[in-house]
Amino acid sequence: MNQPNDPDRRLVQFLREYAPDVPPPSPELEDRTIDALDGPHPIAVNRAKLRQLRPLWLVPVGIAAGLVVVWNGTRSPIPPQPSAEELAQLETYMETTWDGVLGETSLTESSDWFFPEASE
Repeated sequence: MNQPNDPDRRLVQFLREYAPDVPPPSPELEDRTIDALDGPHPIAVNRAKLRQLRPLWLVPVGIAAGLVVVWNGTRSPIPPQPSAEELAQLETYMETTWDGVLGETSLTESSDWFFPEASE
Protein backbone atom coordinates (compact mmCIF):
# COMPACT_ATOMS: atom_id res chain seq x y z
CA MET A 1 0.00 0.00 0.00
CA ASN A 2 1.46 3.36 1.00
CA GLN A 3 5.18 3.41 1.62
CA PRO A 4 6.28 5.73 4.42
CA ASN A 5 8.25 8.65 3.14
CA ASP A 6 11.99 8.86 3.65
CA PRO A 7 12.04 11.22 6.71
CA ASP A 8 9.60 8.96 8.58
CA ARG A 9 11.68 5.87 7.83
CA ARG A 10 14.81 7.63 9.02
CA LEU A 11 13.07 8.70 12.23
CA VAL A 12 11.86 5.15 12.95
CA GLN A 13 15.34 3.78 12.30
CA PHE A 14 16.88 6.41 14.62
CA LEU A 15 14.41 5.63 17.41
CA ARG A 16 15.02 1.87 17.12
CA GLU A 17 18.78 2.32 17.17
CA TYR A 18 18.93 4.71 20.13
CA ALA A 19 15.99 3.49 22.20
CA PRO A 20 16.98 2.91 25.82
CA ASP A 21 16.83 -0.57 27.30
CA VAL A 22 13.83 -1.29 29.49
CA PRO A 23 14.97 -1.50 33.12
CA PRO A 24 14.42 -4.82 34.86
CA PRO A 25 11.44 -4.98 37.21
CA SER A 26 12.05 -4.49 40.89
CA PRO A 27 12.26 -7.82 42.72
CA GLU A 28 9.88 -6.48 45.41
CA LEU A 29 7.29 -5.16 42.95
CA GLU A 30 4.90 -8.09 43.33
CA ASP A 31 5.10 -7.99 47.14
CA ARG A 32 4.45 -4.23 47.24
CA THR A 33 1.48 -4.61 44.88
CA ILE A 34 -0.10 -7.35 47.03
CA ASP A 35 0.52 -5.36 50.21
CA ALA A 36 -1.12 -2.29 48.67
CA LEU A 37 -4.17 -4.32 47.69
CA ASP A 38 -4.46 -5.92 51.15
CA GLY A 39 -4.08 -2.56 52.94
CA PRO A 40 -6.85 -0.08 53.79
CA HIS A 41 -9.21 0.82 51.02
CA PRO A 42 -7.99 4.04 49.31
CA ILE A 43 -11.51 5.53 49.21
CA ALA A 44 -11.87 5.18 52.99
CA VAL A 45 -8.53 6.92 53.47
CA ASN A 46 -9.60 9.76 51.17
CA ARG A 47 -12.86 10.23 53.07
CA ALA A 48 -11.02 10.41 56.37
CA LYS A 49 -8.67 13.05 54.94
CA LEU A 50 -11.64 15.00 53.59
CA ARG A 51 -13.26 15.06 57.02
CA GLN A 52 -10.08 16.53 58.46
CA LEU A 53 -9.71 19.10 55.67
CA ARG A 54 -13.37 20.14 55.54
CA PRO A 55 -12.95 23.21 57.78
CA LEU A 56 -9.92 24.35 55.78
CA TRP A 57 -11.85 24.94 52.56
CA LEU A 58 -14.11 27.34 54.45
CA VAL A 59 -11.21 29.77 54.96
CA PRO A 60 -10.75 30.87 51.31
CA VAL A 61 -14.51 30.86 50.76
CA GLY A 62 -14.97 33.12 53.79
CA ILE A 63 -12.24 35.47 52.59
CA ALA A 64 -13.78 35.70 49.13
CA ALA A 65 -17.25 36.33 50.58
CA GLY A 66 -15.88 39.03 52.85
CA LEU A 67 -14.14 40.77 49.97
CA VAL A 68 -17.36 40.74 47.94
CA VAL A 69 -19.28 42.26 50.85
CA VAL A 70 -16.66 44.96 51.40
CA TRP A 71 -16.44 45.76 47.68
CA ASN A 72 -20.23 46.02 47.33
CA GLY A 73 -20.50 48.04 50.54
CA THR A 74 -18.16 50.72 49.27
CA ARG A 75 -20.12 51.24 46.05
CA SER A 76 -23.08 53.55 46.27
CA PRO A 77 -26.39 51.90 45.33
CA ILE A 78 -27.84 55.34 44.47
CA PRO A 79 -26.83 56.67 41.06
CA PRO A 80 -25.26 60.13 41.00
CA GLN A 81 -27.55 63.10 40.43
CA PRO A 82 -27.49 64.51 36.89
CA SER A 83 -25.99 67.94 36.40
CA ALA A 84 -28.05 71.02 35.49
CA GLU A 85 -26.84 70.77 31.87
CA GLU A 86 -27.94 67.11 31.61
CA LEU A 87 -31.35 67.99 33.08
CA ALA A 88 -31.75 70.81 30.53
CA GLN A 89 -30.88 68.44 27.67
CA LEU A 90 -33.37 65.88 28.97
CA GLU A 91 -36.11 68.51 29.27
CA THR A 92 -35.47 69.75 25.72
CA TYR A 93 -35.54 66.21 24.37
CA MET A 94 -38.82 65.41 26.11
CA GLU A 95 -40.42 68.64 24.87
CA THR A 96 -39.48 67.96 21.25
CA THR A 97 -40.39 64.28 21.20
CA TRP A 98 -43.60 64.46 23.20
CA ASP A 99 -44.90 67.60 21.52
CA GLY A 100 -46.66 65.68 18.73
CA VAL A 101 -48.10 63.05 21.05
CA LEU A 102 -49.59 65.46 23.56
CA GLY A 103 -50.58 68.10 21.00
CA GLU A 104 -53.88 68.58 19.21
CA THR A 105 -53.12 66.14 16.40
CA SER A 106 -55.07 62.89 16.40
CA LEU A 107 -54.30 59.58 14.80
CA THR A 108 -56.26 58.83 11.67
CA GLU A 109 -55.93 56.27 8.92
CA SER A 110 -54.18 58.85 6.79
CA SER A 111 -51.19 58.84 9.13
CA ASP A 112 -48.51 57.15 7.06
CA TRP A 113 -46.24 56.33 9.96
CA PHE A 114 -48.92 54.50 11.94
CA PHE A 115 -50.85 52.69 9.17
CA PRO A 116 -48.30 51.62 6.54
CA GLU A 117 -50.91 49.59 4.58
CA ALA A 118 -53.00 52.73 3.90
CA SER A 119 -50.10 54.51 2.19
CA GLU A 120 -49.53 51.76 -0.39
